[in-house]
Amino acid sequence: MVKKYLGDLGIETLPVAEIENVALLPDVSQAIAEAEGFRDDELEQRLAALAESIFQSVESDEKIEEVAVRYAKRRIDRILKKLDLSAARTTDQIEEEYKQRTGELDVRALAGQFKDEIGQALKERDLSRLLALYDNKGLMALAASKLKSCRQRDFESWLTRTLINKTAPGVVDAIVRHLPKIKPS
Repeated sequence: MVKKYLGDLGIETLPVAEIENVALLPDVSQAIAEAEGFRDDELEQRLAALAESIFQSVESDEKIEEVAVRYAKRRIDRILKKLDLSAARTTDQIEEEYKQRTGELDVRALAGQFKDEIGQALKERDLSRLLALYDNKGLMALAASKLKSCRQRDFESWLTRTLINKTAPGVVDAIVRHLPKIKPS
């Protein structure tokens, strides 16, 4: 719903919850593992281990609650930022408008729907869908260890160099496929 709204405004969005998750998308992870020389069974094992570690990182009720809370906070923040009180001339009018707008948001239903979406992605083992919902900067450490057997900082440095110098064209191409296309006006 939000993506369609933004698209109608000419604003492109990522297919993931945060930019770091692009490196975790299945085709990007595969390109990274292939750039590391992994093939056949070893390639599949690395990709499966990464996917499983990502799923396990969110499979507890506590983790799902944490991400649902962050999601609800972002939605509330968005509503408050759109709250236009310019027409209010009294404190009563401000209070009335504020209560009306914030009362429209059912936080429990919103969080419940979000938790259901995460639960469905976990049940179906749909990594792309999970990455569209789940924001956790720590996931890059999983990619580092499973795809390159290194630390997160080293992985991020390698990825930066790869994107700048185009030393692994397959990786660059896989990442670029998921980034919004910039159209000069």
